[in-house]
Amino acid sequence: MKSELATTKDVKSMDISVKTVNGVVTLTGTQQSSDAVQKAVATARGIKGVKDVDATSLTVKQ
Repeated sequence: MKSELATTKDVKSMDISVKTVNGVVTLTGTQQSSDAVQKAVATARGIKGVKDVDATSLTVKQ
């Protein structure tokens, strides 16, 4: 999962923590823009076996 985020353009994967439980991926951390947050969520959703993505704790840096 982390490697897929690392290769996603404009997503700073080092600023994202990833936890997966029973196919549900939880993303926490900060990104530079809402576009980067959306790209991270889309990348996570596109991974085989992922049932849902919780990104409520993935925010945009203020």
